[in-house]
Amino acid sequence: MTDTNTPRILVTGAGGAAAVVLLRFLKGATLFAADIEKEAAGLYLVPFEQRVLLPRGDAPEYVETLLDFALANRIDLVIPTVESEIGALDNHREEFASHGVKLAMVPSKVLDCGLDKLLLGRELPGIAVPTYSMAEALDAVTEFPVIVKPRQGSGSRGIRLVESRKELEALADREDLLTQTYLPGTEYSVDVYATQTGVVRAAVVRERQKVDSGIAVASRTLRDSVLEDLGKRAAEMLGLKGVANLQFRRDKDGHPHLIEINPRFPGTMALTIEAGADMPNLLIAELLNGECDESPIDFDEISMVRVWNEHYCKELAVPEHTLTHPKTRCA
Repeated sequence: MTDTNTPRILVTGAGGAAAVVLLRFLKGATLFAADIEKEAAGLYLVPFEQRVLLPRGDAPEYVETLLDFALANRIDLVIPTVESEIGALDNHREEFASHGVKLAMVPSKVLDCGLDKLLLGRELPGIAVPTYSMAEALDAVTEFPVIVKPRQGSGSRGIRLVESRKELEALADREDLLTQTYLPGTEYSVDVYATQTGVVRAAVVRERQKVDSGIAVASRTLRDSVLEDLGKRAAEMLGLKGVANLQFRRDKDGHPHLIEINPRFPGTMALTIEAGADMPNLLIAELLNGECDESPIDFDEISMVRVWNEHYCKELAVPEHTLTHPKTRCA
């Protein structure tokens, strides 16, 4: 950590709901915000000089540019909130650590299951998951409707409901797609926090009552011992350390199936915090201060709706020097 007692934290993906929540709720830190576009809402939650534009997470220069900025601005901790960035950083954990910069990321095994949906059933025996088929096995699909989604993806991007074989055959040339059993029941998110020693302290269940563009705009926390237990079991089996979001959906008989793992903070973390499980600040205290309480965290049943909240400024801008990504790290 830097010489002062105030940690310096960089949150990436500032245009997304998860980053906005973190920038609103993180306490006792000097916050920096990063995104690929100057229009990202979260950039305007921090002072002008603490905003930065970065390359896309899949760009070759992303990792080096991020590390250079972190060192130039004495960043103690980076919290990436975009899957492509997390994937790019996965093999650079030790490099960042060697420069005194910590990365708030889940273990590689959890990340792999989040980025590749076919791994869910293989890594979590005993936990129900939908039946998946790859593009080359579409002839095996006999029941419709069926969900079609990219094998790798996030935020409900590219997911569609296919109601006939004719529709399905029209997608057969997409090798990156897989089919998933359609589950007609209620969808839930379970926010899970596990300490760096692997102790699961909380599994907060949220019912996704209304969803828009993959983000819950109306939601409520609820006590459901079955879903709480499934979330904890999955986290323990994967060796989770940190925060991840698990999504479940019930089948026609009411049985929950794990359909997705988001290996990052979710966009509706604000509800979980308000319910009593302040996962972001607990994780920050653990990573930066070594504070590790392993006692279970309780939470309340509350409801939430999202509202627009405008931000006004003379212009949308970031410091000019951040656009050129100058080299600051010694060779």
